[in-house]
Amino acid sequence: MRKKQTGHVMLWAALVIAVLLPVGCVGFMAHDKWTGGPERREAERAKQAAEDAKPRKVSEANGCEVWAFNPGGRWQYFTRCGAATQTTNTWEECRSVQSGKTTRTECTPHSLNVTQEPKK
Repeated sequence: MRKKQTGHVMLWAALVIAVLLPVGCVGFMAHDKWTGGPERREAERAKQAAEDAKPRKVSEANGCEVWAFNPGGRWQYFTRCGAATQTTNTWEECRSVQSGKTTRTECTPHSLNVTQEPKK
């Protein structure tokens, strides 16, 4: 009796695999076709990177404007208060530190301010 039950289980498993595997493959291929696949995603990423590289105003208060842009992987911010422009560039330098079998990442924040006065 035991062998007959095992045979039924194996038959059902084979049937489920035979039906679901092709359905899953077709669904995956159709999803890639509908979404445009990797080429479309890469084009959208490139378009977003080009938009991020353009400075845009993100805030304004007390006559000062805060602008931001990302020219290549790191956001940069600058302010305009009256005629002077101050640029703030922030970033982190990270390194891996190993202690025994454990490795952790230590990051050090950095910031650089540059103020430009108008030419007289």
